[in-house]
Amino acid sequence: MSKNIMISSIDLSHLHNLEFCSFTEHILEALMKVNQDLDFQKESDLLRSGVEQFDIILKKKKLSACTKNVNELDKKRCASFTGLLQCVRGYTKHYNEDIKQAAEIIWVSIESMGKQIVYRNYQVKSATFYSLTLAW
Repeated sequence: MSKNIMISSIDLSHLHNLEFCSFTEHILEALMKVNQDLDFQKESDLLRSGVEQFDIILKKKKLSACTKNVNELDKKRCASFTGLLQCVRGYTKHYNEDIKQAAEIIWVSIESMGKQIVYRNYQVKSATFYSLTLAW
């Protein structure tokens, strides 16, 4: 049950580097989808070129001594969450009606956050996990 949210305006100066990259990637994806109907090729090529230059600059700044540790911890977090999903899914088939209902409530709250949470970027995953823990 993912919700489509329309953005009416956005102040790009408030975005952090990774948020800006994610935002521009989504814009480029949207342009690719509508480019067949509308002629945005020139604009999308200019934006893509700018994003590539920004990525070169950002990658130099982005890497730190902690990056490897953060990536490893993120993989462990994703594996743990995947295990939790399997466990909750199993409990939705439980013979005890109370346990089954509790698991179904948790399952619905997870599904409301969208499919394939673990495949999203680090910041989106973190925000999603935070929202889930607040909801529980």
